[in-house]
Amino acid sequence: IVGYVLGSVTNLQNYGKVSAKTAFTCDTVSSDWKISLYVGGIAGSKHYRNYEESETRDFVNEGDVTAVVETALDEGILAVGGIFGENKNNAFRNALNKGSVKGNGAGKYRKVYAGGVVGYTSIYSNVRGYEKLGNRGSVYAEGPYRVWTGGVVGYMERSNSQFPALSLSYNYGDVTGSVAEDPSEYGVLNVGGILGYAYGLSVSDVYDRGKVIAKGKLNKGSSEVGGLVGFFDYSDRPISNSYSAAPVVKGDTVGGIYGYSGLSYSPINTYYDGSLVDIATAGRFYYDATNSAECKKTTAELQSEKMLVLLNTTGGTVPNRNLW
Repeated sequence: IVGYVLGSVTNLQNYGKVSAKTAFTCDTVSSDWKISLYVGGIAGSKHYRNYEESETRDFVNEGDVTAVVETALDEGILAVGGIFGENKNNAFRNALNKGSVKGNGAGKYRKVYAGGVVGYTSIYSNVRGYEKLGNRGSVYAEGPYRVWTGGVVGYMERSNSQFPALSLSYNYGDVTGSVAEDPSEYGVLNVGGILGYAYGLSVSDVYDRGKVIAKGKLNKGSSEVGGLVGFFDYSDRPISNSYSAAPVVKGDTVGGIYGYSGLSYSPINTYYDGSLVDIATAGRFYYDATNSAECKKTTAELQSEKMLVLLNTTGGTVPNRNLW
């Protein structure tokens, strides 16, 4: 619909394919040159100023979204999402993506972000977070260096706030992140059913039912792959009232909830289907409390009336919210 938006935008739908390709060749290349590409089914990049109030809501995308960078330049960003490639500093709600999302970025140091709804987002103002976001399309991101891929958001960070950064959201699409085999540089590969990477934020009332897969081999370290979040760090509140029924969670470091967690708390009233994936809550963790065995349930337990009550009442601590 639009390449760049500064301010309010509401009630937009796209039903056609969206594709972008950037290619650059030159005999002389400066190390200061960069190429960045932002591609979305509704908008490539969505911003608003910190002192403004912005209403960002009610979007549908049904077209496949594809972004490719082929360049001799090593530096830059590729961000692609079913609704927004990039979204900064504003509340966002009521969006559904049905199209596939694909990002492929060349360049030794290029950062690649891909999400079913948003590729990259950062929120550093005290606005409401993201809520009621859904993805039903497959998500695929590939790069030689650093890749963040999520069923809803590829990469999300915000300053601590009383508002959840992401809530009431889901993913049904398969999520895949890929790096080159044996890259020459230190890299990152974070893949999550909901969020590829989460920093300084809280998440509640989300679920994933798509496969979550990391491909390729990092030069140093390991890929982090989680049924809900690939890499979760620096938050004062854990994930709550959520579940993963991912049929596959595959990578170097895998967990039913987190690939990696730097949180000091156990997930609150949050579960994953251990009948489908026989793995621990977190593949790697900084604090032992993160790796709670209570999160692992059977398929029958996840589909039971008892689980419905637990999710609706935050484990019996609040009246029935009738959300699930």
